[in-house]
Amino acid sequence: MLSPILLVKKTSNKKTGPMAVTIANAPGTCPSECPFFNAGCYAQQGPSGIHSIRAKQAANDLGAFIRDLPHAGKIRHFVSGDLMLDDEVNVPLINEMVSAHADRPDVKGYGYTHAHKRPEISAQHLNSAESLTYNASCESDEEVETALKQGWPVVRVVAKDTPKVVEMPMYLQVVCPATYKDDVSCDKCMLCAKKDRKRRDGKPVVVAFPVHGAQSAKAAANVLAKQVAA
Repeated sequence: MLSPILLVKKTSNKKTGPMAVTIANAPGTCPSECPFFNAGCYAQQGPSGIHSIRAKQAANDLGAFIRDLPHAGKIRHFVSGDLMLDDEVNVPLINEMVSAHADRPDVKGYGYTHAHKRPEISAQHLNSAESLTYNASCESDEEVETALKQGWPVVRVVAKDTPKVVEMPMYLQVVCPATYKDDVSCDKCMLCAKKDRKRRDGKPVVVAFPVHGAQSAKAAANVLAKQVAA
């Protein structure tokens, strides 16, 4: 079934910039394997947490929403929440989102999922529409490398003091510029909306997001635990 989603045609969030966003409930639409599940997730805190709760009572006409966006529009999918419902992959939701983007190749959309290990979700299907880029959200080096081998564009969560650029054996890690530059917002950058992020020499580029939010210390501890476990 399609889960309730808040549909916002133009967000006032300064870091996102004036683009469309969708918001689902966290953790109700999140995979239980997410290390931030009820444990430091920014989407369960502050204004994001309020919107996440509101999303539980929202309607859902995601396909029509995407198809009705202005020409050359931009959309960040699931500022909070993920592609699940009660810890099961929400296949109808995924299919509707992919189909709507296939109908609107001019509308650039992107999102992130912690459910990329679920067998019902594949990089090939989620990224089959030209105008939709879905990233695997990872925490450890091993997880990043596995996701890259599976064909995912990849992002990862890192500690606050992580250098802005880190050369890894298999990929180049670059911290999201919107996290440290006041004049950069997501709608201006759109790096995460590029399916084939590579340096000139062909090395994949992984976007890194330092932990943030009121419970960032708890989130950082969870990232470290995931890295140690890997």
